[in-house]
Amino acid sequence: MTSMIFIGCLLICGALVYLIWPLLRGSEYGELDDDIVLSERDRQELLDRKGALLAALKEMEFDYRIGKINESDYNSLTEEYKQKAADVLKRLEQGEDELEILIAEARRRVEAEMNRQTSQFSSSESDDTSDAAQAGTLNCPACDTENPLNARFCMNCGAALASE
Repeated sequence: MTSMIFIGCLLICGALVYLIWPLLRGSEYGELDDDIVLSERDRQELLDRKGALLAALKEMEFDYRIGKINESDYNSLTEEYKQKAADVLKRLEQGEDELEILIAEARRRVEAEMNRQTSQFSSSESDDTSDAAQAGTLNCPACDTENPLNARFCMNCGAALASE
């Protein structure tokens, strides 16, 4: 008798954990988090969510055409799923934009460090040339990114740089 009560308690606890687990890890269609940059896992989760929403929209359209759901339900559900899909797409675009900004900033830092190291190396070789001429840069007229003097195109946006 005691063992049956113990087994029953274990089953109830297991069922509770099974039911509460999605609440603890977050709903599939819950609010989107505002991380600075999407991790690969978050990006894949958003892509999966987008695919599921688009599939649900197609299925709803099919159900409406064959008469499984009425027009008012179809309209309200379609609008709801379209809004969720738009939110997912917006977050994916924001993540890509944020990533591009971080990549451009990293490029600028690397270029600045390379220019600094090049100027230090060159100044140690010949003391008669000025540091300003060695570490010279050319700003892009389109995005104002610093580029080396010998660059023909901007490293950030690809615009043609004026040749001197």
